[in-house]
Amino acid sequence: MFSNRDMEERKKIPAKFCREGVQSALNLPAGAEKLCWKTENGAEKREEEEKADMKCLKLLSALRAAVKNETGDVREKAARAVGCIGLTVVLGFIWSPPSAAEAAQAPRETALLTADLKTGEISTASPQNALFQEERNMGPMEEGDEFSEFLKKARQCESLITGEKAESVPDTRFIVSGQEENDSRVISIAAQIEEGKEAAFYVFGRNFSPNGTALAEWFGEGTVYSNCEEAELRTGKDVWHIARMSVLRGTDREDSGGDNWELRWKTEASCLSRGTALYVGRRTGQERKIYTAPLGHRDENGDSVCDRCRTRAFYQEAGSKIRVSLGGRELTFTCIDEDYREYVPELRDGGMLYLSDQALEAEWFGGYGATEYRDSQVRKYFRDGIQNGISLQGSLVGIEIPENGETDYAMSLSREEYLKYRERISGEAFLLRDSGEGKVWGAGLDGSLKLVDPDGSDYGIRPAIVLKKPDAGRTERIHWETGDLQECELQGGKYLFSCVDRNYTGGQTGEAGALFLCTAVIPANYGSDYVLEEQADGSHAYVFQPGPLVNFGDSSDYKYSRVRKWLDEAGQELYLAKTVQVGNDTAYMGETPEGEFGDFRSNSIAPYSIGDQKLSGKLFLLSVDEALKYRDFLWKFQGESRDNPESQISAFSKGYWLRSPMGDGKNPDTGFVYGVDLERGNIHPQRVKPEGGTGDEELDVTAAFGVRPAFVMPQD
Repeated sequence: MFSNRDMEERKKIPAKFCREGVQSALNLPAGAEKLCWKTENGAEKREEEEKADMKCLKLLSALRAAVKNETGDVREKAARAVGCIGLTVVLGFIWSPPSAAEAAQAPRETALLTADLKTGEISTASPQNALFQEERNMGPMEEGDEFSEFLKKARQCESLITGEKAESVPDTRFIVSGQEENDSRVISIAAQIEEGKEAAFYVFGRNFSPNGTALAEWFGEGTVYSNCEEAELRTGKDVWHIARMSVLRGTDREDSGGDNWELRWKTEASCLSRGTALYVGRRTGQERKIYTAPLGHRDENGDSVCDRCRTRAFYQEAGSKIRVSLGGRELTFTCIDEDYREYVPELRDGGMLYLSDQALEAEWFGGYGATEYRDSQVRKYFRDGIQNGISLQGSLVGIEIPENGETDYAMSLSREEYLKYRERISGEAFLLRDSGEGKVWGAGLDGSLKLVDPDGSDYGIRPAIVLKKPDAGRTERIHWETGDLQECELQGGKYLFSCVDRNYTGGQTGEAGALFLCTAVIPANYGSDYVLEEQADGSHAYVFQPGPLVNFGDSSDYKYSRVRKWLDEAGQELYLAKTVQVGNDTAYMGETPEGEFGDFRSNSIAPYSIGDQKLSGKLFLLSVDEALKYRDFLWKFQGESRDNPESQISAFSKGYWLRSPMGDGKNPDTGFVYGVDLERGNIHPQRVKPEGGTGDEELDVTAAFGVRPAFVMPQD
C-alpha cells in the first residue's frame, strides 16, 4: 500500500473516462497522451460518471487489452499494468515523447495512473515510491535468497503470458492479501491466456492462501486449473504462501472432460415456478440445463404480501398483525374480522378487515373538514390518496359504502361496526364515520362513545382496510433425475448442486426425495477477514476475524459443531428443501486406501453404534455411510462426469468434512471426524480443528478442510 507520505503527495484527479481515453481536462502532467480504453473483445469502454465502486479487474483488463491491441510506437510508449498494491490498483499510463520545451520543464519518466478501490479516485503517483515502498514492506529479498528465486520464476511465467520482458515485470503484481485481491489477480492474468492453451502463473499470498475458486465461475466450468502451494516463507511478521497455478481455458483435449459453456437462453425462477438456463459446450455441442427451484414467497417487511410477486400469500387470522408504511409513518394493523363481507362485492368469498393500531392526527389529512363523513378530507384521502401513499399499493380491496356512492380504499368504522368489533379493538381513541350536531362520534380509550370536535380533540383517525384472504398458490412439482443441476443461493452466494440420488429416503416422513450435493467445496476461510482495529496504544493493526467455517468445531459432535450452525442458518433460504434426519447414531474406525478415490472397498471402515441422536436439518453434510454409498460423486465437481478434485484444492479446501465422528463407541468425543481428502484420494478421520502453535492467528484456527453441503428436494 502507499505510505501516508506518498498518499499525501500524490495528485488527486477525478475518476472519469471518455471514449477517447482519459480526459485531457484532468490536468495531467505534460506529455500525457490520451488512451483508448477497450474491453477484452475490443469494444470501446465508455465511462463518463464518477464511480466509487470501480473494480480492479475491469480496469486492469481494459488497460492490458489496450496495450495488447495497440501496435508500433504507441505500444512501446504504453506503461504496463502492474497489478495490485494493497487496496490501490496501479493501472499505468501512455506517455508521448515530450517536445524539447516540455522536456526542459518535466522529467522524462513513465508515470503511473492509480485507482483507489475504496474511494474510486484516480491519481498519479511516482512509480518508484509506490512500487519500492511496497517491496520494502515485503521483507528481505536479497538476490539469491529463496523468496527472490520464486519472484524470478514468477516473472518468467508472467512474461510467457503477457509478452513483457521478464525483468520488467514488477514484483507487486503477484501480491495478494485477501480473497478480493486474489480473485482480481487470478482472473486478470488468466484472461490473457489463449483459449485452448495451458499456462502457469504465480500468486504470492501475504498472510493468505491463494486459490483459484473464482476461475470456473468467471470463465465457465470448462476451465481446468490446478493450484500448488510451492512454499511457505516468513519475512518479519508476515507468512507468505507461494502458489503456482496452471490454467487450461477452453481445452480441446478429448480426455479432459471439460468444455467452455455458453449461455443460450434463460428463464428466471418465480415464487411458484422453477427457472431454467440452457448452456451449450462450444467444443462438444453438449447441452447442459441448470435449474433454479421455485423461490417461494417472501415477506421481509411483515405486511403479509409477497415482496416478489405481490400475492397475499401468508397465513392470517383474527388478531394477526401486519406492518404497513403510510405516508412515511410506520403503522401496524390488526385483523378484526377474518371473514369480512360488507361493502366488498368483488370478493365472493369475503376478505379480511384490518384496523390501524395507531391514530393519525386530523392535521395529517389537512384537517378533518366537513363533519359529514362523505364530504370530509379524511374520506377524500381514503378515496383518492391512500393507494399512492401506502406500502400495500395494489393490494387494497375497494370498499363500496352505499351512502358514499363511490369506491374507497380505506374507511373509518361506523358506530355499529365499532360495537360489533369492540372486544377485538384496543389502543388509541379515534373518530368514527358517524356524525351529529356538527360533531363526529368518537370511541374513547375506555370504549365509550361520544360526540367530539374532530379538529379540537385528542381523537385521531384509525384507518380500516380490507385485504384478500391469503392464497399462497400451488408450487410447481418437479421430477428430478440423477445428474440434474440446480443453482441455489446461500448466504448471498450462488452455488451449484447436482442430483446424486433421485430416490433418497431420509426425510422425517419417510417419503422419497432427490438428494443434491454441492458441486464445489466451500473453503474453511469462507467469511474470514482481517479488520483494521485500534490498539491499546492508539496504533492500528489488522486483526484476524474468523469466519463461520474455519474448522469443524470444538468437538466431534456434529450437533454442536460450528459448521452445523452455519448450515442451519443457510438452509433456511432453501424454500422447498425437505427437513431430514441428520443425527449421528454411528461412529467409525479405519480409512480407505490412499489414491483409490472412489474405487475403494467399503469394508476398510468399520461402524460402531453410539446411540440414537435426534437431529434434523435442511442443509447438511453427508455421513460416512452416505459417502460410501455415493462414492462415485465424492471427487467429481462442477457438474463434470470425471473425477476432478484438483479444481477445488487450495490451502483451506484440501478436502471436505463428513458429519460422522471417529470412534469405537467407547469414547464419546475423540476430537476427530471423517472427511473426504481431495489430495490423498481417500476417506479418513481428520482433527476437528488445528492444534495451533504456528504463531499465526489465522492458521492456528483454520482447518485444511471445507464443507460440501447437501439437501433433499421433494420428488414428483
